[in-house]
Amino acid sequence: MDVRAASAVLTVLLTLQVMAMALPASLVLAVAQPVLPPARGLPSEGSQCSWGLPLHHANLTAVVEREAYINYSLVLVEDKIILNATGKAELKCFLYGVPLSWSEGIGLEFLYLSVNGSEVSEPWDREIRIGDLGFRGFLLNLTEPVELEENQTAALTVEAVLKGPLSFLAADRYEVQVPMYPCTSFFISNMSFKFKLPRGALISALEPGVLEREDNKLVYYSEANVTEFTSEVATIRFRMPEPMFLLDCPYAKRTLELDPLIGIKVSDEYELVNRAGPHMEKIKLLLPKEARHISARDPVGVLDISTKEKKSFKEVTVSLRSSINKGESLSLTVSYVLPWSSWTEKKGISNFELALRASEGLCWTVDRMFLKIVLPMGASLKTSSPRPDELTKRFFYQEVGFILSPVIPGYGQRIKVEFSYSPFWPSFWPTLWASMAGLVACLVIKAIGPAGPALPAVAIPADKVLRFVEVYERRTRLRNELSALREALREKKISRRKFKTRSKAIGDELARLDREISALVPELREVGGLVSELVRDLEVAESELNSVERDMRSLEVRYRRKEIGSEAYRRLLREYRRREDRARTAIREALLRLRELVS
Repeated sequence: MDVRAASAVLTVLLTLQVMAMALPASLVLAVAQPVLPPARGLPSEGSQCSWGLPLHHANLTAVVEREAYINYSLVLVEDKIILNATGKAELKCFLYGVPLSWSEGIGLEFLYLSVNGSEVSEPWDREIRIGDLGFRGFLLNLTEPVELEENQTAALTVEAVLKGPLSFLAADRYEVQVPMYPCTSFFISNMSFKFKLPRGALISALEPGVLEREDNKLVYYSEANVTEFTSEVATIRFRMPEPMFLLDCPYAKRTLELDPLIGIKVSDEYELVNRAGPHMEKIKLLLPKEARHISARDPVGVLDISTKEKKSFKEVTVSLRSSINKGESLSLTVSYVLPWSSWTEKKGISNFELALRASEGLCWTVDRMFLKIVLPMGASLKTSSPRPDELTKRFFYQEVGFILSPVIPGYGQRIKVEFSYSPFWPSFWPTLWASMAGLVACLVIKAIGPAGPALPAVAIPADKVLRFVEVYERRTRLRNELSALREALREKKISRRKFKTRSKAIGDELARLDREISALVPELREVGGLVSELVRDLEVAESELNSVERDMRSLEVRYRRKEIGSEAYRRLLREYRRREDRARTAIREALLRLRELVS
């Protein structure tokens, strides 16, 4: 039985199952289990793809031109697809992805889809897997169906990113694997594959043997009549004169301070992990060409840097305090100043707009980023796109915060913040300073007056604070591990016996850690001051996190029972995830500040 016949049979079986059992749309996709990233929404009710999966497309063939290249530690894939109608045809959705057997341990992110030059906004479903077809990828829904008569064509552009196919072998040798064409529900009449290597690379081996090369710059291949859900992976081994930085960044915090007189102060705080690369003594950054006053530091202090002017950017080399080996982590803060006009534009007498991509100046993918924008003194926010996750005021400043996930170099979300700011505001500064001086004088007079009874200062117990932070972080890691075990059991990646053994060990340790935290919390509250405040912030954030988890479980149950529609489900899910991100960020920052207090 060929692939088309098998696809047709599987389509009929799925349809009959749905009609017989009257299952909701979300359960039809139960064969496609969610993997990273988490589910991002389901098809709209009533769409062609809400009741089944398109395993082939009648009267449609595709011509695919695939180009792939290395972007830092990632592999970016760009597909240009021309659909040809051999008869009357309609396209509402299609499957697009990578080979399932190859992709274990590979991160897959969908970036972009356009139809005849028009971008389709958030077309993806949750990531799915179909074991019988060896498929892992996305169900992509079009905003409007594409209807074609015989001999008509339509153009699609699909972009995706792969995390993990680039690996370090030894010395100066590397290996990259990339599918030569998409694993898709389209029949591909002709395909071409091109892989661009980094500058300076020397190819040492190519697999399969049909691959051809152009010097050491390009690997290419072409083929005709590729059936649906067929896949083949290219393996390219090469040497590099300089080490490649295979760094992961689980979390980053970017702060932008806007000052019309000085410019835009940028401060990037990174948590980096050397995933699989060689040991590193230096890290290279590519910053905007206009960047000045560049500095870098780690938790100990300032690091040495050197800068080199390039055509369109500045290459900054940071010398680390000690080398980072495979699996080790590093906290790094990079600061610089950009001209006011780099990202801001005047929209009126007192209206300004800040516009940038979240990935500006990034050199690695960030799993989760907190972007904080501090508006100029006296400025007030008017509009923001997207909607801010945090909005705070302190003294004469207003701060706007966004939680973004993930952020990929060159593909970050566009951020626009419009605010009002009077150019005459600086003229009020002398008055403000005079008022401040008067306030200081009053405080001095009060200070030199008769002092009240002195209260004994309570010393911060550094050992208990550090122990509290370590225990709290350990408990968080164990909870994440337990959640991953449940997911692995659900996907049948581990046996139930192994799950019970490991989950019992984790549960026992969690109980012990909970008792230790319960004993430490009252002692830290008695310290008072900032320590007590941070402990209270942790408790509030933990309570919010528990509340969100309950709400999300309740939402899933309501959706399965068809008590709410798909649109309401997606909207509530986005809102719950924002709350979850805010709570996790608050916990992380409170622990970090506690550690800084005693370090």
